[in-house]
Amino acid sequence: MLLSLTDHQTTNDEISGENLVHESSSSSSSVIASNFDILIQILLCLPLKSLGVFKSVSKQWLSLISDPYFVRNHRLRNQISISGLFLPKSSLFKPGREYELIFLDGNITSGIPVETLNFGDDPASIPIDQSCNGLFCCSSSSRNFRTKVFSSTYYIYNPFTKHYRILPPSQFRENAFVSSSNVSLAFDPLKSPYYEAICMWRDDKYNFQIEIYSSKTDSWRLSGDTFPAPMGLYYKSGVYWNGSLHWINMERNIAVYFDIDQELVKRMPLPSVSNGYWENGRFAYFGESRGHLQLIDTYDPNPTRFDILEMETDYTGWTTKYHVDLEGVLIAYPEIDRDRFEFSILLVQEEEESSKLVLQILNNMVIISYDPKDMSVKKIHDVLPVLEGGVSSRMKYGYYSTYPYTETLARV
Repeated sequence: MLLSLTDHQTTNDEISGENLVHESSSSSSSVIASNFDILIQILLCLPLKSLGVFKSVSKQWLSLISDPYFVRNHRLRNQISISGLFLPKSSLFKPGREYELIFLDGNITSGIPVETLNFGDDPASIPIDQSCNGLFCCSSSSRNFRTKVFSSTYYIYNPFTKHYRILPPSQFRENAFVSSSNVSLAFDPLKSPYYEAICMWRDDKYNFQIEIYSSKTDSWRLSGDTFPAPMGLYYKSGVYWNGSLHWINMERNIAVYFDIDQELVKRMPLPSVSNGYWENGRFAYFGESRGHLQLIDTYDPNPTRFDILEMETDYTGWTTKYHVDLEGVLIAYPEIDRDRFEFSILLVQEEEESSKLVLQILNNMVIISYDPKDMSVKKIHDVLPVLEGGVSSRMKYGYYSTYPYTETLARV
């Protein structure tokens, strides 16, 4: 009987203790929730996916997590790198274009398998033009059959939050983006919560004009006078790095960048090569990762060897960052004929202590991550056949047709 009474008393004590802990926990939660400074410090430590869920807790939390300066401070505290790539599932000119999001860690369960970008009342499936630190610049084109003039609508899209903004028409041109060559996004979340969109457009056959859109003011402004430029140089969006947008045209042996703060177009040096000229067919990669502007040209007679070059921040020239040998790929895939080895470089993925290459191996249609230091290979994705006009084919990608995905809460 004594044992029963003791057990019963202990059970009541435990229940009382649990209630006390629960009340204490609830009280602590209330204190934290009511103390704005403590709440901010806790939220700043959470991953982005958790913050996305906590937006629905209350209007106060939604306002806090959505605040541009909270987003910037979260990015400063949590160095977020590229986590995936958007790959087109059909050719550029096929209607109903879709994208597949693959994750660089090979995790296919957490991603978006196929996504068609449709915004607002636009009936078209919207292609991506550029990716810049978590935001996409997308566009759709239409033709006025009366005037036979094409015009474009541009969107800034956050694939993580699924929010988008339509860029307003420019007050400096009557027909919106008629004759625009491209619109490039310039966004550095470590410097500012706002972004700029730089539009290059021709005012005649040879001269270009630049306009700059600011998300802070939601307006356009003209930048400087018109300037001559080779045809084809600005046919696509620039690569954003070091506060500037960069373009390279290997056929014309020219490289330029637009310094946004100074609003000036400047020449950028090309790397020197042993034979004195560049082989455009072997120009393999041009992009940015974790504050580095990188270029690869596979000019070596041995197709498995090449260098990753990086631009100096003062634009004095290119230096060799890594020597790469893809021998590890041939070891991992012994069925590949060495003399017919084909690959394309999709991304140079900078990490804290090294770099990795994301490659599509065209011989067996896989996408891999390759570590040049230890020559290790990790398969990320199998490229499956797609139907194009009733014919089964496999997509072949390049750095110019894949778009890095970075999670961000940035407002558009």
